[in-house]
Amino acid sequence: MSYYEYGNTRLRVRISQLIPRKIMDSLAESSNVETFLSALLKTTYKAAVERAYALVDDRMQRVEETFDFDIDKSVKNIQKYYEGQPAHLIELFLAQFDLTNIFTILKGLFFNQSSDEIKRSLQPLGNMSRPILFLLAGSVDYSDALNKMVSLQIAYAQPLIDLRRKKKNIFVIDIEHCLQQWQWDQDVAEFEQKEDEDSQIMSAIFKMQIDCFNLLMVFQFIEGGEEMEFEQRNINDFLLEHGTISIYALKKISKSKKIADAIKLLAHTAYIETLIETKNRFETTKKLSAFATALDLFQLRTLAKYGKQTPLGIGVPIAYLALKRNEIRNLRWIAYGIHFGFEPQFIKNGLEMVA
Repeated sequence: MSYYEYGNTRLRVRISQLIPRKIMDSLAESSNVETFLSALLKTTYKAAVERAYALVDDRMQRVEETFDFDIDKSVKNIQKYYEGQPAHLIELFLAQFDLTNIFTILKGLFFNQSSDEIKRSLQPLGNMSRPILFLLAGSVDYSDALNKMVSLQIAYAQPLIDLRRKKKNIFVIDIEHCLQQWQWDQDVAEFEQKEDEDSQIMSAIFKMQIDCFNLLMVFQFIEGGEEMEFEQRNINDFLLEHGTISIYALKKISKSKKIADAIKLLAHTAYIETLIETKNRFETTKKLSAFATALDLFQLRTLAKYGKQTPLGIGVPIAYLALKRNEIRNLRWIAYGIHFGFEPQFIKNGLEMVA
């Protein structure tokens, strides 16, 4: 696959430049956020930190500016490195973040959040430009945002228009399910019948993401149905098709009285070890976010492995993005841990290395 050679060679260099655990631990020892940012000047984040200092005065805003700029630059570099089919595959992979950002905007408008609150919640990944996302975030309400999406010919408008025609009373969870199912119907269909290695990888990634969405939906249904807009609704209304765990199996699992019982029924899946490890944390905190975090890390670990499994194909850019996202996740954890006065050892214990 010579059309990957140029980009993959450069990304392998960038992977080798990612911050190792030993340096992460030393960053966790920083006495304050300013010291932390100064230490980052000695890493590949130098340009991003210098830019942040020139733009804003607040320390934590500098942290966010640094990481948003760096990941945005990383994505733009990847997009420059590839063309043809590899560029198309990367665009499809990044579309998941476009969907997340569109949903974040619509959800924020649904709950009357300010445009500034919504903008701060947006991910710096994806194909859509920040000006377009910010324009949508500044909408008066959900209907206004949808009208703007139509006028801007944003593809995600069509499934939402269809949803509005079908349902009079729309909840946030209906919007999320509508967008997700529309996205996956297209993505999975493109690769499911193809046998080349890249298509198999893309199909496996999409199916994994669908599985994780469905598992979290089932856990929410079991644990807090009435508070999650599930009252008098069928679990079928919220599950996505095309995952490796069948809808039939998920419906059966959703009838469990406790999440611990549901996990037992998932023993045959690739997620069982992660779910068992997370169960104790959930039983202590009673926060479903424990499963969301654990499944997110499971996905990052899986994506990170593709770089070595398929060194001549799409696996390298997929792995690099996963490793970069995890690096920034850890750096952000360190920065906020220092900001809130956590002990260095506590911060170190919270680091998660996916490779």
